[in-house]
Amino acid sequence: KNEEVACTFSTRRMLDWADLMIRYKDDPQAPFRAAESSIFSKVSREDAEVIRGIIQRVMVGNTGK
Repeated sequence: KNEEVACTFSTRRMLDWADLMIRYKDDPQAPFRAAESSIFSKVSREDAEVIRGIIQRVMVGNTGK
């Protein structure tokens, strides 16, 4: 609810995500596909949901309004 994430992100994890984003660049769901294995599978379900919302707003541009 407060959009607080309890996990931390290493530089390696972010680079893995960026590498996968490049690999999936033609897929409109690239941020989410890349995050499945590089981020979501390594954090709690609650943190993954918060991160999904952030990706949706920041990278996809849907504010939900």
